[in-house]
Amino acid sequence: MSQKFTIIDEPVKARAKNGTSAPDEVEVVRRILRALADLEYGSIQIIVQDSKVVQIERTQRSRFAQPLEIPKGLL
Repeated sequence: MSQKFTIIDEPVKARAKNGTSAPDEVEVVRRILRALADLEYGSIQIIVQDSKVVQIERTQRSRFAQPLEIPKGLL
């Protein structure tokens, strides 16, 4: 089972040191670490445009030790 969603989905309210609305490096690293938190199986994709991180996507997979049986009436 796979779930894909965007971690950065709202504009960053904090302003960078130069006064722009872009997140500073510390905020970007914090969001990447938050995306990695509690991730057992999956991936983190960092989207970069013009040398700036614009999006972080996290895909989390669930693995089962035993295959799950689906009841015949459910399909």
